[in-house]
Amino acid sequence: FPEHRDALSGRLQALTYLMRHPDAIASATRVLDLGTWHIGDAYYWRAWNRYHLKEYETAWSDVENATKGISNARVYMLAGLIAYARTELAIAVQRFDRAYEIDSSACDALWMSGLVSIDQTQLATAGPKFTKAMTCFISVAASLRQTRAQVEKQIATRGKPATERETRQMDRFTRDADNAEEKSAQSAFNAAQCYARTGGKGMALNLIDVAIAHPKMKEKAEAMKAAIEKLPQ
Repeated sequence: FPEHRDALSGRLQALTYLMRHPDAIASATRVLDLGTWHIGDAYYWRAWNRYHLKEYETAWSDVENATKGISNARVYMLAGLIAYARTELAIAVQRFDRAYEIDSSACDALWMSGLVSIDQTQLATAGPKFTKAMTCFISVAASLRQTRAQVEKQIATRGKPATERETRQMDRFTRDADNAEEKSAQSAFNAAQCYARTGGKGMALNLIDVAIAHPKMKEKAEAMKAAIEKLPQ
């Protein structure tokens, strides 16, 4: 059934995850040519693949079309990334902020919005964004660890060993939680830098202590703290 839309959409996503970008783009185009169903998703995935091929102009056109059919954090996050690649910084900030408005767990959107604000030399704006990103990543990490604990409890109640799928799932929860905690510490570090450079020494010192608490950030953050402490009040 060459016009089976669900199958074509599934194939498109599978090709995307395999990083077979030209094939994925061809599948997305086929879905769009057929019309009616999965239009927004087809534009989104074609934009995603074109973005990774650095075809930013056509990727931008696709992601703008995608927002007409779907309105979720992932499509606005991608739009922000494409706008950033096109050095459309003001538009990138708008798209990243919209992604976070839609989904308060879209911590990476806040992170990217902060980075763009730094590129715009708007440090007074970037500092609060990274501070908010710090708490966002902490919340996500806690949620992931709680979900893992629930799976472990279910396995223990069942009285049978974890299946291979459950083991992979728990490993993913742990890995994602670890990454979120590290990103939280990095956010605290970035926020501290911004506050230190805009006269907020006290806030900067509080934030840098959060970064110091993470083992991967400890050495770098301690050096930053020493520099902040030398700043005038």
